[in-house]
Amino acid sequence: VPQAPPPPAAAPAAPPAPAEPTPPEPVGPTPADVEEFKPEEVVQTLLALTAKDNPADVAMVEACCKRVRVLCRELEMCKVCDQAGAAAAVVGAMQMFRTETRVQLQALAAIVNLCSGEANDHRSKAVNSNALPNIVAAMKALIDNAEVQEMGCIALQNCCYGEDAQATERRKNAASSGAIDAVIAAMKRHEAIPAAQEVGVATLRLIVHKVPELRTTAVSAGASADWVKPIVKEGGGILSFRKGFGTSRRIRAQRGN
Repeated sequence: VPQAPPPPAAAPAAPPAPAEPTPPEPVGPTPADVEEFKPEEVVQTLLALTAKDNPADVAMVEACCKRVRVLCRELEMCKVCDQAGAAAAVVGAMQMFRTETRVQLQALAAIVNLCSGEANDHRSKAVNSNALPNIVAAMKALIDNAEVQEMGCIALQNCCYGEDAQATERRKNAASSGAIDAVIAAMKRHEAIPAAQEVGVATLRLIVHKVPELRTTAVSAGASADWVKPIVKEGGGILSFRKGFGTSRRIRAQRGN
């Protein structure tokens, strides 16, 4: 008797459904995004970036400092940046990336613009945020970079400018932070560059303005007496430095903007 044929093989099981793709991690802002940030947003971002030691954040820190610089070209935006704490945030960036030329250059330029014009309260706030010793530290760390030396000198000028009651203290603070030595060192290192000599002399004259003992200190540190001649005044104001000035005329330091 023929046997019954074996039962047909069971149909193969359906393949398992593919796993649901893992959603990508949220991506934070990019340097390009920072170009649209408002003052409070850029300050908070910069504070967050400098709260942790992450070298991968260099590009973002540079972008934030650059954004502060650009915002502070406009008077009203500069006021908002100041109120938001931009000076302290920028100083934090300088401290974290001491030898990063790009960060230091943009940070110095941000301080220049933040302290430009006649806003003496901005200057005092920047000085109280330790801007002066960090400007000096940038100049010392990057002594061979002529752009950093120039921008550092202008930042010192803008911090020291003014005829307000705190101006003399700001100048003394600059000197005690090593500004006189830093400027003289920059002039000597870049003595073949006429612009370096010009900005150096202008900076020294402003630091020692109305503080005779600082003029003596500068000469003792190696400054020529001609470098620290009293500033000619007109109508009670500083003729040679009518206002602290911003970076709009410092094309090389603007890095394409």
